[in-house]
Amino acid sequence: MSADLEQVLEDIKARVETVEPRFLQVYDKVPDSFSGPCAVVQPDPGDFIAYDTSMGTECVDYRILVTIIVGALDSPAVQANLYPYLKPAGPSSIRMAVQGGNYDLGTTYVVEKGRNLRPIIVGEQSAKHLAVDIVVRVTA
Repeated sequence: MSADLEQVLEDIKARVETVEPRFLQVYDKVPDSFSGPCAVVQPDPGDFIAYDTSMGTECVDYRILVTIIVGALDSPAVQANLYPYLKPAGPSSIRMAVQGGNYDLGTTYVVEKGRNLRPIIVGEQSAKHLAVDIVVRVTA
């Protein structure tokens, strides 16, 4: 039986919550407001699901985004605060946390890339914050 989208999102969220330094919050949608570094786990807004992607088997591929929001752009260290989460390995690595999880047999979680390094405005806050998307491909 394939993992469903809800379970995949819960699994990734649980793994992201283990990175050091810890996020103050891990959300399942972009929050109206936040403090400190946070992460948002949600389906990729583009093509986020593909069915029967492996010949002869019932298979589903999901594309999930882990959006990391670190802090206000006017802070001199804001970009440096993002780098630990982008490392390929180590306690702060999103990649290592997600790919190192214990998941259902036959389900694979692969962190493919980081993309969309950008300033964003979250909710009603007037300050722009730095964010990046980490793309996770899940095959179930």
